[in-house]
Amino acid sequence: EEAIKVSIRDIVKVDEKYYGIPYNAYVTGMIYNIELFKETGLVDEKGRPIYPTNFEELRDTAIAIKEKTGQAGFAFPTIDRQGGWMFMSMAWSFGVDFMEKIDGKWQATFDSPEMVEVLEYIRDLKWKYDVLPENILMSRADLYQLFSTDRVAMMYAADDWVNGMVGAYNLDKNNVSNSPVPAGEGGACALMGGDIWVISNNSTQEQ
Repeated sequence: EEAIKVSIRDIVKVDEKYYGIPYNAYVTGMIYNIELFKETGLVDEKGRPIYPTNFEELRDTAIAIKEKTGQAGFAFPTIDRQGGWMFMSMAWSFGVDFMEKIDGKWQATFDSPEMVEVLEYIRDLKWKYDVLPENILMSRADLYQLFSTDRVAMMYAADDWVNGMVGAYNLDKNNVSNSPVPAGEGGACALMGGDIWVISNNSTQEQ
């Protein structure tokens, strides 16, 4: 029981009983192409990326990388069912509330000033600062290729995405660094997920 983080373990716990076993978990965060950070001079004395801690720093870091290297400073997936859940962490961090329980029913509440703010932020990254890839209709596979070939410096990602890039594009894992997501008015909010083995209620003790 103590081998599994409490916040993950309790997902499968109801009334002091366990109904499953979490065997894999991830948290969304940011990953960085160290080579592009070095080329821009955004590394510390140990050669580690000086990563952004808020969205102003993310914007400024992306601008510096684009100006110095000519490559996209930042990216995130937008198609093939990848855009929404990656965008969610950013929107939460801006303070967006997607749903609220009103009179016992869940209602959508993301038609808000905070949602407008985060969408305007993304618009400016593309059209005002030009720090996103030229084609912003990107799948996860597209991002894998861009990041692995030194054409994107920063991106939102689940921590297991690095495995996919190493396998698909022979990415040097030593050229990758990671950090928590940047913080906004709503804090630094990340989405968690994973996989669970569910236990049948008619399993025997021996099984």
